[in-house]
Amino acid sequence: MPAAAGAAAGAISAEVAMQHFRDALRAKQERVRQGPVYPAPNAYTGRHDTATTGEGDDGDE
Repeated sequence: MPAAAGAAAGAISAEVAMQHFRDALRAKQERVRQGPVYPAPNAYTGRHDTATTGEGDDGDE
């Protein structure tokens, strides 16, 4: 009986699986460090250019 007869065909060892996982993780971390390659959709920063305190329509008509 061969040594690999009990193992599933195509199965990999835990060490090989961990190495593949580490390689994928390193590749992802490198992509995150590089940042996006597309322009921002708009220049919205979360702040309003004009303050509306005490003026304008406050919706309580």
